[in-house]
Amino acid sequence: MVEMYSPSKNYYISLLFKYAFKYI
Repeated sequence: MVEMYSPSKNYYISLLFKYAFKYI
């Protein structure tokens, strides 16, 4: 994982994509 120094960002992005696909 290259973005290990910034897991929070990746985490929020993942959540956003999850919700986006759920509502779409």
